[in-house]
Amino acid sequence: MTAIADLRRTLSSALTVESLIVASGNAGGNDRTMSEAAAEGLLLSAYTAAEHFVREFFFELIDGVSLASLFPSPLRGLDSSLNRSLVYLASKKMDWMLPANTVEPRATTLFPDGHPFLRLKWRNTFSERLNDAKIVRDRIAHSGEQAEASYWLNVAEKQQAYKRPGSWLISKSAEIAAPTSNLKVLISAFESMAVALSDEVPDLDRLLGPIHPVSEGTNAIPGTFKCVRCSTIGITTIGSRLGGCQSETCAPVQDKTTWVYFAE
Repeated sequence: MTAIADLRRTLSSALTVESLIVASGNAGGNDRTMSEAAAEGLLLSAYTAAEHFVREFFFELIDGVSLASLFPSPLRGLDSSLNRSLVYLASKKMDWMLPANTVEPRATTLFPDGHPFLRLKWRNTFSERLNDAKIVRDRIAHSGEQAEASYWLNVAEKQQAYKRPGSWLISKSAEIAAPTSNLKVLISAFESMAVALSDEVPDLDRLLGPIHPVSEGTNAIPGTFKCVRCSTIGITTIGSRLGGCQSETCAPVQDKTTWVYFAE
């Protein structure tokens, strides 16, 4: 079974349980207390599964098992155990769950012409959602002051003062108009992340939301940049800084160019 198939099976079950937890929590009293605890346990389970997916999908990429035609692996054909050892040469410990800043640089080293983790680049709203998931996960798993302070500052006060993470998880999300729990939003985000990474031609705007434009002077990465003003495709050298658009429409204009990035 591939990494994406394994994760989808886990998250499908999680969403079924989520609906039961939220319904029970709405009853109040002891049921709500139990629901809050169950929501915390379910988020930990889903988060761990998503983290496992990222790690296993990464190794599927370098083994040439996933998306080999789009992103040919320089390590394809080598022993999978050896490939794992090579990935950990620079550091024996990696923070796999996105938006951690360890996965993309390691993938760029192995796939200098592009890799699927760049599909999440500059998807700020989606990255913030994954970051919220990490903050809530850390608050549940750790009782330290730093984890509590980060949860309180970045998550709880966005809506109301939810001292217990489980209370926030089963409460209605402020992001979505239809009644949807924060727990469901985070579980769905894990699935969207996985599909965006593993599909050959994913609908990134649907899965990840809008992409954040980048300005002239940003370091170029593998992929395509399109001018926001005139839609001209920018030709860039990887690692160089994005210049101004030189089209007939934009060249006479003195304002700096704003670019939109496409990973493919």
